[in-house]
Order: sequence, then structure tokens, then C-alpha cells
Amino acid sequence: MKQVIKGLAADKGMSLNKYFLFLVNKDQEGLFDNMQLAEKSREKILAIKGNTHDGYDVLFKDGKTVHCRTKLEIRKCLAQDNKSLAQDT
Repeated sequence: MKQVIKGLAADKGMSLNKYFLFLVNKDQEGLFDNMQLAEKSREKILAIKGNTHDGYDVLFKDGKTVHCRTKLEIRKCLAQDNKSLAQDT
């Protein structure tokens, strides 16, 4: 399997590390799309981990982490964060 992955990376002109990062980013983009997150919200998020059963941990680029039970809670949390940023300016 390792040779197959190396071949896939080589076909894209990438190292294995760069290919893995590419795949992780694609996975996160798919999750963001599934959650219908706005582009301005996506820019603040480093990663989202979790599932519909256990909930989601949202890791922000500023180091903050929030646990949300549903996709709707994630969107509400991001909307609230956007409002607080607007008030700060």
C-alpha cells in the first residue's frame, strides 16, 4: 500500500508529507462544506474533529477549542464569534 500511496503522490508531483497534508485539507474542506460553513468562518478554523454521535471539537487558529454537539451549534458558535469581533472594532 505504501508504494501505491507513493505513486499517487508522485503523480501529483508531491512528497508523501505534502500529499498527506493535501488529503487532510481536502477532508476538512469536505467537512466544512457538509456543515455549510461560510468562507469567513472557515478562515478562523484550524480543524474540526468528531462525528454526529460524539459531537465535534472545533480547533481555532487562535488556539481556542470549543466542543459542539451538532453542526448547528458549530454555526451558532461561529456566528457569535463573528459578532464579538465586529464589536471589538
